[in-house]
Amino acid sequence: MESNEQTPGIREGSPPPEGHAYAPGSRQTGSGNIFAESGEGDTGTKETVREGAEEAVGRAREAADEASRRVSEQADEARERSAEQVDRAAEQVRELMGSEETMTGRAAEATADSLERASGYMKSHGNRDIASDIEAYVREHPYQALAGALAAGFILSRVLR
Repeated sequence: MESNEQTPGIREGSPPPEGHAYAPGSRQTGSGNIFAESGEGDTGTKETVREGAEEAVGRAREAADEASRRVSEQADEARERSAEQVDRAAEQVRELMGSEETMTGRAAEATADSLERASGYMKSHGNRDIASDIEAYVREHPYQALAGALAAGFILSRVLR
């Protein structure tokens, strides 16, 4: 038997070194390619790597889909909680003003009605619909949208103090 030129000390037909294995059906030869006589060549290794990569991509997609679903559920829950708070605000405005027939009373009633409409809209539309409608409004009425954003920021700064 000849000595293996690639791996000194290993003779053709000898068992593989500890911690190594030869491909099934192959014989260790001096060629250095353990797949040389099995007919597999690099194709088997490439196929194994490709299958592993496809499996990893599949698992990553599943994880991303699950994360997206969770975020969407949380956004829906937040929208529903917000709609309930807007409803409570409308009720509070009505309770504070009672049934006054003054200009302030009518303004409070109009505000409460607007809050109830906003709450109904939030309950009946999804987050994507709301975002799309806001985007369309801002494009059509940029100055009014800016004024509304400034007013909302001012009110929130006062409320959150």
